[in-house]
Amino acid sequence: VLAVISPPANTEAGLNNVRNEYLLAKAEFERAQRLFEKQAISQRRLDEAKLRFEAKRAGYDVIAQQVDFGAEKNGDNNTPHFHLKAPIAGVIAEIHFHLGETVETGKKLFTISNPKRVWLKANIPLALLARVQAATGASFKVEGYEQEFRVDQLNGRLISVGSSVDEKSRTVPAIFELDNPENKLKIGMFAEVAVQTGDAEETLALPTSAIFDDNGTPVAYVHVEGEAFAKRVLQTGINDAGFTQILNGIAAGERVVTVGGYQVRLASLSTSVPVGHGHEH
Repeated sequence: VLAVISPPANTEAGLNNVRNEYLLAKAEFERAQRLFEKQAISQRRLDEAKLRFEAKRAGYDVIAQQVDFGAEKNGDNNTPHFHLKAPIAGVIAEIHFHLGETVETGKKLFTISNPKRVWLKANIPLALLARVQAATGASFKVEGYEQEFRVDQLNGRLISVGSSVDEKSRTVPAIFELDNPENKLKIGMFAEVAVQTGDAEETLALPTSAIFDDNGTPVAYVHVEGEAFAKRVLQTGINDAGFTQILNGIAAGERVVTVGGYQVRLASLSTSVPVGHGHEH
């Protein structure tokens, strides 16, 4: 039960009337049963009493699920109370009223969230919309965690792609639904999302942090021998989950500087060794 609501006087009178009619029909039916057992009334009279009782009970049962007629437990012998029940299991995220406030029909009272199952919203640029509609998966990172989360590993799936465009960002929302183990993901967290738009294929890739911008050209540093390194000009492809696809410039098996690359780059800028050759530092 989320809240106990006292109805206005006119509603209260109607609720009490429904209850009283039900109790009266119940008493009449029970009396008719006793009289019938003594053969004091006909079967028809018993059936009529039963029909009235069942009709009144049906109307009473509808409101009895939400209304507490045992108001004397609350110190009021006359006033019934509505019991507002949660439609789902979860936790109260927001309360939209104050104690004692008069509420109208349709007013939002509570926001309830189920932290065990959450939605991930990705704002998709229009240029990528057609590819995302056929998405096969997604991965994401959220503030506060270094680890990468994968939608498929969290029993997740794409459940909708928006039908309207945000006027300011010119994006369309894509919604993924997924499990939230240990309640790590908090409602309202910002996420960096990578959507998988096709079947995965094996390819050569480098950590994006190992690639540097050299006057608009992507480069990386390969270990040659000892303390000698060579700068390689790269042709890159797609970026995904912190890695960049390498189409040309580095061969499989070559050792690329992934830690301390910035220091190697500074050393290469201060040396007179021609680009593409090893240098000492």
